[in-house]
Amino acid sequence: MIWSQSWAQSQNSIFLRTHNKTRLYCVELQAHQAKVYKMVYIMDKAGSGPVIQKIDTLDKSSSTQYFSNDHQLVVDGKNQQLRVSKKVLPLTSVNTSSAHYELNKGYHLKKYFGLSDTLNKKYPLYHYSFRNGFYSWDAIPVKDANPEIFRSNTDREVKKVYDSLDTEQSRYVRMTNFLLANLRELSDSTLIDSLASLPRGQTIPAKYFGTVVYEVARQKPNSYFRVADAFPSNWSIIFGAVQHDKRVVKSLRKAEGSPKTKDAFFKAIGR
Repeated sequence: MIWSQSWAQSQNSIFLRTHNKTRLYCVELQAHQAKVYKMVYIMDKAGSGPVIQKIDTLDKSSSTQYFSNDHQLVVDGKNQQLRVSKKVLPLTSVNTSSAHYELNKGYHLKKYFGLSDTLNKKYPLYHYSFRNGFYSWDAIPVKDANPEIFRSNTDREVKKVYDSLDTEQSRYVRMTNFLLANLRELSDSTLIDSLASLPRGQTIPAKYFGTVVYEVARQKPNSYFRVADAFPSNWSIIFGAVQHDKRVVKSLRKAEGSPKTKDAFFKAIGR
């Protein structure tokens, strides 16, 4: 291919890529520079695909070569190769639609994986799964859109998700911290009403409710079974929150509570 003629015929980028999944790169050739997308291929039960790790911009140094501190690109006729450190990786052409699809998926997964990492570090009692990246990708109707437009839309969508979850989880953190700080002074009715505002259930990836319940058992054992009676559909969480602590379990044998609930508790935890 004569690259100068290609640029004269089209203002669109030209795409090349490696075909080694352990060294996966996509190259976007433009008129005066090139972009190298370093990617890693992820395989998971929720899906598979490339994730962009780094984007490097190379300056054009001659009609056939592009350079940066990390990469050297040669596009001389059939000799198309990317040099990374001491490795020389052959490149082959890829059509625009396929390149857009791969780059868009790589960017989308990168942003959602980053979202998962950010939220989980900020809210350790919550878990936002990286697999949401695969699920949300599947829902996108046009996957080979112009990458610049796609990235802008993805950034906007990820920010929307983050802002919504950040507001929600901040509210749960405030309530959890309030309960933990004031547990001994709260009446059982106030405690139960407040616990009802925290997320609970096996399908909800949050530990706020269980964290408070454990402290109830530890600090106010006589209130523990009253809490259990107030949330009968959540016994698996309530019982599971304390079964790891032998001292707490021992104190609960002497705690006030309905015989039926207490029997269910000790049967569930195998004690």
